[in-house]
Amino acid sequence: MTYCIGILVDEGCCSHRIRAPMRASPASPPSARCSAGGPPFRAAHRRQSFTHRRRARHRHREVHKIDGGYLQQHDVDFSASFILAGQLKGGQLRLFLIYDAGNFIEAMGDTNYFQIGEVKYGKSILDRIVQRNTSLSDAAKCALISFDSTMRSNVSVGPPIDLLTGKSQA
Repeated sequence: MTYCIGILVDEGCCSHRIRAPMRASPASPPSARCSAGGPPFRAAHRRQSFTHRRRARHRHREVHKIDGGYLQQHDVDFSASFILAGQLKGGQLRLFLIYDAGNFIEAMGDTNYFQIGEVKYGKSILDRIVQRNTSLSDAAKCALISFDSTMRSNVSVGPPIDLLTGKSQA
């Protein structure tokens, strides 16, 4: 099972991914796995932000077209959601959750984090602590506590844990 978090605070962005080794098999193509954002991207204009979200959606559809029949024959539910963080040159750092269907939402207002996977166990610490004015290091600590509670509560979630933090380039 996979568990991913993307947190957006005033100071920057924090992305985490955890994936149990049983999910890392040749039957699970990389684009079907959870994506934990990546380094903040810089683009010359706003249009490229949309291009990044569109590429994630198209890659998912491509994998589904290639492997969908095989996965369906073996009763494998094929779906993927992605967390994408980035900053356009001269713009604000932004965080998106891209759904399986290709539509997306952006972290705004009180919604400053997204989760994918086993969300119920680690959500309470994020709800209690993480706000826009939370420091980047405190957001990373909360995310790790969220991971720990998820791993302790669900045996199918385990290491490795990937952690990425990026400061906003305002």
